[in-house]
Amino acid sequence: MVGPYNCNESTAISSMSAGTADNQDRRGNDERKKRRLASNRESARRSRVRKQRRLDDLSSQVAELLDTNQRLLIELNHVIGRHSRVVRENAKLREEAADLQKRLNEMEVEEAEAAPGTPEAA
Repeated sequence: MVGPYNCNESTAISSMSAGTADNQDRRGNDERKKRRLASNRESARRSRVRKQRRLDDLSSQVAELLDTNQRLLIELNHVIGRHSRVVRENAKLREEAADLQKRLNEMEVEEAEAAPGTPEAA
């Protein structure tokens, strides 16, 4: 035989079911939160690793560029030295060419004066 229906019993059972559901929701939320935090930590770790790798790459690039710059400066100094020598040599050769041209002109004048058929040659 079934006893009379008690409203308080129904409310208590339903309240217990709701409490259990709330606990399950809370546990589910806690688990999701833990997974999200772990995922965020892992993502942050990967980001730090990428940044460190990029920093290492940039540091290597700086070292290579400094080395290249040093070699280029040495080469530039050699080129400047060669240029200075060539400029001096060109000036010397121009002066020598001018002297030779002057001597040639003088010789042509002397030859013209001494050539037969000129009044001085007779």
